[in-house]
Amino acid sequence: MIRFLLSILLVSSFWNFCFGQSRTQWIEGQVLLQLVDGTKIKDLMAKHRKFQFFRPSEISDHMNIWLVNFDHSKFKINNVLTEMVSDQNVIHAQKNLIITSRTTPNDSLFNQQWAYGQDNNIDIDADLAWNITTGGLTPQGDTIVVAILDQGIHKEHPDLTSNVWVNHHEIDGNNIDDDTNGYVDDYWGWNSQTNNGNSLPTSSSKTHGTKVAGVIGADGNNTFGVAGVNWNIKLMGLRGFGTNAQVIASYSYALKQRKLYNETNGAEGAFVVAINSSFGKNGGQPADAPLWCAMYDSLGKHGILSVAAGPNKNYNIDEVGDLPCACPSKFLITVTNTNHLDEKALNAGFGATHMDLGAPGTSIYSTTMISGLPNYGRYSGCSYSSPMVAGAVALVYSSPKISFTDLATDQPEYVAKKIRDQILYGVKKVNDLLRKTVTGGRLNLHNSVHEINVNIEDYDTPNSEFVVYPSPLDGDELKIKFEGKQTETIEFQIFNSNGQVLTQVEKPMLVGTNLCSISARNLHPGTYIIKLISVKKVLVRKFIR
Repeated sequence: MIRFLLSILLVSSFWNFCFGQSRTQWIEGQVLLQLVDGTKIKDLMAKHRKFQFFRPSEISDHMNIWLVNFDHSKFKINNVLTEMVSDQNVIHAQKNLIITSRTTPNDSLFNQQWAYGQDNNIDIDADLAWNITTGGLTPQGDTIVVAILDQGIHKEHPDLTSNVWVNHHEIDGNNIDDDTNGYVDDYWGWNSQTNNGNSLPTSSSKTHGTKVAGVIGADGNNTFGVAGVNWNIKLMGLRGFGTNAQVIASYSYALKQRKLYNETNGAEGAFVVAINSSFGKNGGQPADAPLWCAMYDSLGKHGILSVAAGPNKNYNIDEVGDLPCACPSKFLITVTNTNHLDEKALNAGFGATHMDLGAPGTSIYSTTMISGLPNYGRYSGCSYSSPMVAGAVALVYSSPKISFTDLATDQPEYVAKKIRDQILYGVKKVNDLLRKTVTGGRLNLHNSVHEINVNIEDYDTPNSEFVVYPSPLDGDELKIKFEGKQTETIEFQIFNSNGQVLTQVEKPMLVGTNLCSISARNLHPGTYIIKLISVKKVLVRKFIR
């Protein structure tokens, strides 16, 4: 169901009300003006020449409404509006607002899922995030996979069936390693406890993994049941976390699949972007488990972020310890449990150094099995907070406006770090999480997806093979230096902060050092991304006009 929310910001008595709405978005450098009948736009532009208006466009001849552009790096939009509305020839002046559609699924039990949307706005803003993407594929067509190390996933649950991952390169039950990846019959995933492909639950009572799976990726908009953070996703089932060795072996399976995917450009393996771990050792010390902790950096190096649930006990893990939450890795995201009042749950761990953020984990409605039959229920604990965040990782990868996900196989470590940063930077600050978490905030799904769409200030590939200069530009030509390993035709693309492609140019690449230039004459002042696309790789730099 789509509901269109149109907020009109007029320079009038409604100014303070509308200006305070954090969700309002507008096109920078543009204002809409309704002129008094008989007033000509060119005369108004001349009268207010200090704003250097350009490219006027008539929006409504009947109402004499015009759209004009200005350099927002020089003039604040509120100052422009204030002066325009004071002109006796201007009836109304307003920002050119972006209309936001709010997408909610038609699942019959969606109204039970408070974490996605509440009247008091204490939620993760899932409806706004889903307006951008509902998951499934990257813009480049990679099938996004989240691994769940737990008790297994009941693939027969109708809200999970279509989203459960299978290894299509393997034949189930023939006792042969068909895809030669070192694992026999790993059709449904892997069980490190029994060292075979029996990753499905051993009984209908083993439902923890099924509940977690529903949070990450219950089939959305299918008219029944619930919706996951991702409506479309592939959920890889892993079993075996009773010992340190089993955890490492389970992680290693997901790592092998992602490495194969990277090395074969998607021909083999699986595009695993996150692993959810809703388990741990209360009071555990990283010094006692260096190999366990080291796995997170190894996973991250190949593009897999690990999301871990905090302990279901009200203590400071910075003082008491915890595994894996206290492991020192930039590829690990640790999560505590928040409730519908935006408070940390009473029985949830915390720590200003080792607990990254909070996420809803109290009274979470999800998939389960009851008496051997598919069903639904409410569950609480950090176990249900971490899959909210693991699902967020996957959803961000699917955003159609992200400019760097095509680096995911060539520079997976870089992309994984960027995704983690965006989720942590995008939290909603919450008083009860200040000094209890690293970020002082709770997951906001829309902020994570939205911020990564528009924040290009540091989307810079750390690679000396591709250099652009000068930045800021001192003329109309952007100079480029890049290293060629073979002779081919490559493509350069320039994007603005909204992810729009403004320039596409093909250039020859020779072996060795190449020098060329691209015209920036039509670019307005601001920060841009330039992307070099070759057969073997994609490199990205930012520059300032």
